[in-house]
Amino acid sequence: KSMKGFYFAKLYYEAKEYDLAKNVQWN
Repeated sequence: KSMKGFYFAKLYYEAKEYDLAKNVQWN
């Protein structure tokens, strides 16, 4: 159960970081 939560948290964090990198690239 906790591993699943960790996996989703990792995905969410990476997606957020990817969005940030995209914004920095475009600005």
